[in-house]
Amino acid sequence: MIRGNPAMRRGARSIAIVGCLLGGGAAPVFGLDPRLAPTQYGHRVWTTEQGLPQNSIRAIVQTRDGHLWLGTQEGLVRFDGVRFVVFDEKNTPAFKDRYVLSLQEDRAGALWIGTRGGGIVRYRDHAFTHFDASSGLPNSVVRSIYEDKGGRLWVGTDAGVVRREGDRFVVPPALKTQPLVVMAITEADGALWLATDGDGLVRVADAVQKYTIKQGLSSDQVRALYAGRDGSLWIGTRAGLDRWKAGQIAHYTPPTGVWDAIGAIAEDRSGNLWVGTRGQGLARLTSGQWSTFRPKEGSAGEVVLALFEDREGSLWIGTDTAGLNRLQDVKLVSFGKPEGLAHELLAPITEDHQGNLWMGSYGGGLHRFRGGQFHTLTTRNGLSSNLVVSLLEDHTGALWVGTDGGGLDLLRDGAFRSYRVRDGLPADRIIALAEDRDGSLWIGTFGGGVARLKDGRLALFGRAQGLSSDLVLALTVDASGHLWVG
Repeated sequence: MIRGNPAMRRGARSIAIVGCLLGGGAAPVFGLDPRLAPTQYGHRVWTTEQGLPQNSIRAIVQTRDGHLWLGTQEGLVRFDGVRFVVFDEKNTPAFKDRYVLSLQEDRAGALWIGTRGGGIVRYRDHAFTHFDASSGLPNSVVRSIYEDKGGRLWVGTDAGVVRREGDRFVVPPALKTQPLVVMAITEADGALWLATDGDGLVRVADAVQKYTIKQGLSSDQVRALYAGRDGSLWIGTRAGLDRWKAGQIAHYTPPTGVWDAIGAIAEDRSGNLWVGTRGQGLARLTSGQWSTFRPKEGSAGEVVLALFEDREGSLWIGTDTAGLNRLQDVKLVSFGKPEGLAHELLAPITEDHQGNLWMGSYGGGLHRFRGGQFHTLTTRNGLSSNLVVSLLEDHTGALWVGTDGGGLDLLRDGAFRSYRVRDGLPADRIIALAEDRDGSLWIGTFGGGVARLKDGRLALFGRAQGLSSDLVLALTVDASGHLWVG
């Protein structure tokens, strides 16, 4: 059974911030938090190195026993979260073709498996059964399987759609004259919808109605369908993303310029719409805003073939050659360059009285995090050095910034003032900062001992005054008001 096991594949130098700092209330108990960027979710990947027979995942479904089933080019795969078990013609005679294109669990608990050239295989009560032309299938290539709200099983093939009746598959009378290549099947607005490869979108209700480019489709090659919660129908075509609602088709503007072909669509329980493209990775639509995620850089990982949300709210992603990917909500959220952090090698972090989070970086300057956004200050903004190694907010609300080689900066009212050796500091490498009860600022330097700044005047303390070393790495003031020097 698939169980939650958050795993974050992040750069080791990214900053991790507890989710409550994002603001806006508690995160959902289940599902992917829409407030986070896709790059901030826990991301884990399984490939042939972890036991997959092949890295192209064409279909994903979770059965009622908790197992995840995968359709690959090298067979049907069962995954319990730890181990992969492969079923193909070598160990399962019911498979006449190992290439699995589609999966569907019916309400009775049977798993239906569509193959590229071997018809259908049913897995029920631990036994596999094969169905082909002798059972009424019009073609051995089964691209889609769908169970409607009435419990009827529909099968899309390269020679049209059939419906299961008893132990046979039959062509519905209304569709006998339409030998369509059916890529996907779903229900929306009280009708059955068929995605076809070249004949547009077909609506089957009291009558059969077609939608093509002439009716507003972006392409007549329709690859994916998803019925939205509001009764609308999301349509993935070779030319982009469309939406049908109340008889009208609207085209959606892509997040990165030009849509690639759409391979999969899913909506999660948090209301995120996920769109898998065949060349630009994964896109997410949340509250009218697009964001993107690429399971793996390069053309291989940017081709998304399957999307599935499991019972725990994790999103499973099947890619062309980058294996099985999982996005999972996490309590510890990572922030790095993809989220706007200009530099990922961070040193000191402090929170000021207004709730701003300040971060120093070794080479990238000073970063402020507020309201989910980063703002960076560097030497261009008046900072004496971009090597920030210590931070302190004093009792007045001013921020002191210690740099490695640029001395000490005071940030007040949006402007910097610098203190350096020329101003009386014993050294320009400011490694530690502390403030005592009377408001004195203590400054630990690398090579110059300790300095005290009080009312604009500096006093110096080094080995001559009793320090064991002039290389000061840490300062702290205890509850009794004593200063400790490390």
